[in-house]
Amino acid sequence: MGQSVQCQISPVWVGPVAMSGARYELSFVVTLPGFGLNTYLIHSVYNNNLPESVYLANITLFNTAIPPSNVPGFADVKVLPSTQEFSITQRPEISASFSKSGLLKAIKIGETTVPVHLEFVKYGTQGIGHHRSGAYLFIPDKSEPDPIYMNNDRTIHLVTGPILSRVFIQLPHVKHTYTLFNSPGSDGLGLHISNEVDITETQNFELAMRLSTNIASGDQFFTDLNGLNMIKRQRFPKLPTQANYYPLPAAGYIEDKKVRLTVITGQPLGASSMASGQFEIMQDRRLMQDDRRGLEQGVIDNLLTNHQFMLVLEKKKQSCSSSPVPNHPAGILSIGGLLASEELLHPLVAMHPHPSSDIDYNGHFSPLRFDLPVDLSIVNLRVFPVPEGAGKGVGMVLHREPIDICWSEELISSRFNISNNGEINLTKFFNFIEDWTISEAPLTFSNVGPSLKSPTINLCPHQLSAILFHKTQS
Repeated sequence: MGQSVQCQISPVWVGPVAMSGARYELSFVVTLPGFGLNTYLIHSVYNNNLPESVYLANITLFNTAIPPSNVPGFADVKVLPSTQEFSITQRPEISASFSKSGLLKAIKIGETTVPVHLEFVKYGTQGIGHHRSGAYLFIPDKSEPDPIYMNNDRTIHLVTGPILSRVFIQLPHVKHTYTLFNSPGSDGLGLHISNEVDITETQNFELAMRLSTNIASGDQFFTDLNGLNMIKRQRFPKLPTQANYYPLPAAGYIEDKKVRLTVITGQPLGASSMASGQFEIMQDRRLMQDDRRGLEQGVIDNLLTNHQFMLVLEKKKQSCSSSPVPNHPAGILSIGGLLASEELLHPLVAMHPHPSSDIDYNGHFSPLRFDLPVDLSIVNLRVFPVPEGAGKGVGMVLHREPIDICWSEELISSRFNISNNGEINLTKFFNFIEDWTISEAPLTFSNVGPSLKSPTINLCPHQLSAILFHKTQS
């Protein structure tokens, strides 16, 4: 049996003021090597005799006079009949403040507080006789959408503890949640936002989440291209709303000379910046008519959709130039933005064994001799028969991400390592390739290229490199 780890027990909400008496949320911080496995054993504790490392979350309910039903472990719930502003924090370098409506009001990094007002807005469509929005066309009825959910009559749930702090509010069509994690890893770099969107009961309803800040971004903002490169976008006031909307596959940001706000998304959506300091992301669309573009039906097959986002706020280092070329059309993510994107796009996988299976509870697996720098990533790693050779080989595709080092706190830079000119020694990378041959290969691994003259390779920013590890014929 290994050492106990600090953990937090939080309630599972089944109604506005109702907690489940049969289900609980267990949270704890895990540490894993690259491509590795660690085993954690969860066991029951009886008679409410919790170990010192187990903490019950503190619960506060705003804007309700009805106390929740008594649930074991959460008998002492603080109930406030009115709303008030409040804040949550987990790590000293980041905290989030909320308005009386329970929506985000500001984010604080270090000693700098930046107003970040979150709201939901609704786009409608034009009337009969005009071109109308559909599956392919986005033609709103007016340039400025209508704000919704502006009243303060919703019950706000506040859960705090040593592992995470969470704010939850049930809005019409959206279950809206904020979370801050007390983690030294990438999941602790920003504010997590979760939206469970269900607009199946609406008609001609296009829902967007808008962030309004005091960042002087002007008419420029940045979105990514298929999760690989960032490109500068420019808003043109003379063009209609739909012409200023762009795909948001993975990340986007707005910035000025002092602050950058990066919005990371776990799923491809549409986004825009309709004013200086604004960034909005479309959540879902339900349209009752065909737009005459070939589908021959409206968008009426909506389902409950879970959207995951992460907000990373960063200050710019003094006397640091982000781009050596003025007015360059491309952008670059910071260390925090890159790691947050990796966190949402490639999360840890929790595997739960069957009770009857034979499991080694002391199991630990780590195939790597060292952790990769944050700007180097393995985008493909698989085993397959080696063309023109005997046995099987291991194919690996390496990718080097560009990083804008002007937007990282010294504390973050000290926690996460960046490569030296994209250099990596392949012979020291895996634990199992002592006597293997390392060869070049195409990205498809359809043939074996020449052997590398040196096991140390250098990758340029944006470069993809295919490497094949294999045993030569005897």
